Amino acid sequence: MLSSTKHVGTIGEMTVACALMREGWDVYSAFSDCTKADLIAVKDKVIHLHQVKTIQTSKTGAIVACASKVTSRKKVYYAADDFDYLSVYVVDRETIAYIPMSLIAGRSLTLRFEAPKNGAHCIWFSDFAHAPVKVTGEPGMIDP
Repeated sequence: MLSSTKHVGTIGEMTVACALMREGWDVYSAFSDCTKADLIAVKDKVIHLHQVKTIQTSKTGAIVACASKVTSRKKVYYAADDFDYLSVYVVDRETIAYIPMSLIAGRSLTLRFEAPKNGAHCIWFSDFAHAPVKVTGEPGMIDP
């Protein structure tokens, strides 16, 4: 049994790091909890910064990924340029979503595993359940 939210978060970070390494990324971890990115992934001179959140599925079959942190009892949203991906590890399903910050900066996003009972439009978790691909010339590219 996990004794604290710190342990749960560390397991999430390690799980995301292992998944990225299986996809051929070199992965580096932050030494401090005071940084915006938890992990740095490097592949073929491309750098991606990842903020990792570890959560559980709700009773409705969805997760709410939130690009924010709580500092001094105040919710603060991350900006689009704080990191490249919000990497969400869903501990009860043992799966990861890699959400580009361009889609989630300054807000939250509900991703569904199951269709809502009312048939409403939804965003599927599976659309984000793959490791980021390298993109030549994107921000974070290392000059040769």
